[in-house]
Amino acid sequence: MEEQLKGSKSGDFNITVLDAMYRSKSAWDLVTQTTIANYFCHAGFIQNSATSSTNSESEEDIQDREEYNNLFDRLKDLVPLDITAEAYLSVDDIL
Repeated sequence: MEEQLKGSKSGDFNITVLDAMYRSKSAWDLVTQTTIANYFCHAGFIQNSATSSTNSESEEDIQDREEYNNLFDRLKDLVPLDITAEAYLSVDDIL
């Protein structure tokens, strides 16, 4: 493997697709479950239970909900629908 990394005198590497696949798998095997969980937290996909509250809505959530309701009301004026904005937004919850 070191010979492949050294390459020829011109500096070119001689790595096959199979070699790249083996190296990718070896690198992935070194990543722990804790590392993945930490990166998801860092990226904001998962919030710590101490900083998040599922029962209370933030001001931003309330503003978003009001904006959705306003947009939905404008849509209802254009296309009459027999559904509320909240029912429309929570349609996936039924599944």
